[in-house]
Amino acid sequence: TANNGKMWDTYQRTALTAPEDEWICVQVESVPEDGASGLLIGAGFVQKICGDFEGLTPGFWKNHVNCWVRTDYSPDDKFATIFGVSVTIDARGKNPGNSDPTLLEAISAGGGVNPDKNEYGALVRHAVAALLNAAHPDVNYPWTQQQIIDAVADAISGSGDAVTLKNMLDMYNNAGGGIDAHDNPI
Repeated sequence: TANNGKMWDTYQRTALTAPEDEWICVQVESVPEDGASGLLIGAGFVQKICGDFEGLTPGFWKNHVNCWVRTDYSPDDKFATIFGVSVTIDARGKNPGNSDPTLLEAISAGGGVNPDKNEYGALVRHAVAALLNAAHPDVNYPWTQQQIIDAVADAISGSGDAVTLKNMLDMYNNAGGGIDAHDNPI
């Protein structure tokens, strides 16, 4: 159901573009109560995940750096060192125009994703959260650390789709579960 109480229709089909994985093409439209043609809300390919996967949000990881210990990543690690690509972020006023952010600065980045303007704030936020989710032994994340690193490097370097990747990581990072704020399994 949409935020305004209207119903959304969702159409799915298996895409033939990724034979090794199952992908779903999703198109979401708002449909007025009178049944008239709806407004396209969004569309894209998302990887179908099966099983009980978990993921925690960028906000969780930003506010609970104590939970980073068992991931083997430090808030002070450099984004470019880990992901193999450089990115300039606006760390929400803390260090505007930061061209060498730490993972903690990256997970605090402001902005959305607009590759035409070299803006990747939302992608780097979700990339760091995804990496921490995948690295934590008590979070059952659907991607490995290397899959995340490779996909983010491709998206920022221009050979991947940054918007679709951000949306996919956002979905996975909002699965919930895994650990609590004290790094205890739940």
